[in-house]
Amino acid sequence: RGAAVGAGAFQPPAWEEPTSEEEWLKKLGPERFYILRQAGTDPPFHHELVKSFPTEGYFACAACALPLYSCSAKFPDTDWPAWDKCYFSDTLGCHLGCRNDGYVEMHCVRCKSHLGHVFYGQPTITTERH
Repeated sequence: RGAAVGAGAFQPPAWEEPTSEEEWLKKLGPERFYILRQAGTDPPFHHELVKSFPTEGYFACAACALPLYSCSAKFPDTDWPAWDKCYFSDTLGCHLGCRNDGYVEMHCVRCKSHLGHVFYGQPTITTERH
């Protein structure tokens, strides 16, 4: 996942993609590498964003810093950080991609890092929980 970043107009942050899995591991460290590059899962209540509710800015991909969610899209959940709509820009459209292999896995559109799953039929305006 990522961290909250200050408010302002969207400009894609500069980023240079690692060219090997070894470079990804060095950049991210073992825990983030497992989650972001190997589609692992944080244990419940483990992620620092579970109880983080900034009022400005956005949440960015922990691997490439691309904005993923505005702060207004975050809502309280019981186990993992949760959002109900993704970040859009004129440049990239939706900043999240999906892969449906019997479940809907979310990933960053720029670096393809695993971000979790989307659940439908939720008690949100969009009926989604990411």
